[in-house]
Amino acid sequence: MSNPDFSDYSLDELLDAQCHIDAEKFPDRVKQIQTAIAAKMDNPQTLVDVEKQLELEKYQTFGPRIGASIIDSIVVYIVSAILIFIGTGAGGVVESTLQFIDLIQFGIYSVALHTLYGQTLGKMALAVKVVNHVTESTITFN
Repeated sequence: MSNPDFSDYSLDELLDAQCHIDAEKFPDRVKQIQTAIAAKMDNPQTLVDVEKQLELEKYQTFGPRIGASIIDSIVVYIVSAILIFIGTGAGGVVESTLQFIDLIQFGIYSVALHTLYGQTLGKMALAVKVVNHVTESTITFN
């Protein structure tokens, strides 16, 4: 077996190799990989690149957000169907009240769940959480 030249590996390749190497079978290679990672991390430009990549990955939620919206729409549709079913034939004030609730239910659903949990049911299902953009802490009603 030949020994790979880890100095030619990118930081991503080194980290991938570190995660997947059999440390018991190849202890010398593990040390070489760790040394190569340390050398890459000593380079200030590498640190800047890593920070940029982490920042970009943090906001890569477009697809999951669309999926969460679909799930939330289904939840709201089901609640709406129940309200319409209950309101049909109820007449008068009850029907008007249920129509009003149906009209504002998504706002209530969204604000209440974001305030309580930082995410709606759809976002919970797809592991998307809304946080304060400055402190990255859980958002509040305000």
